[in-house]
Amino acid sequence: IAVTKSFIPFTRYLFGGEHEPYQFFHIDWFDTLSDPFFLRWSATFAKTSLFPSSDQNRLQMEQLSFTNYAVKDMVQMMEDKKDSMAKTSGFNPTGSLSLSYDVVDAKKKAANPTHGNTLEPSKQLTGEDITSVEPSVINQEQKPTSAKFSSTRTGPW
Repeated sequence: IAVTKSFIPFTRYLFGGEHEPYQFFHIDWFDTLSDPFFLRWSATFAKTSLFPSSDQNRLQMEQLSFTNYAVKDMVQMMEDKKDSMAKTSGFNPTGSLSLSYDVVDAKKKAANPTHGNTLEPSKQLTGEDITSVEPSVINQEQKPTSAKFSSTRTGPW
């Protein structure tokens, strides 16, 4: 809230308070709204969002194919360990595992594993499936009730 108060001054009246410590983030609204580059960008953004061109889908797919290529190449590079980026970024080629210890939460997730909020490839795990992905949970005093496994690979589990 403090950062919001610093760059949108009228929120002070909504959230209360006078002076905020985060004065490093400040927008001069008059300069911003009268800047020709900002006006050109906002007009282009509004036009392309509200009235997409006939080849917009083709352009989006072209950009998506480049992004897919770049991500696959980066993952391949990190798996081949040709670069120190994998270690620096904490890359894990098997994916991530989010453990839950709540019984009620496990029942909710079993019914709808993603809660409808993501297209990320993931799988809801319980019991022995959790230890097959991460054997170290066997040594925990309190065992997890469920886990969400997000693989770095897409495709069948």
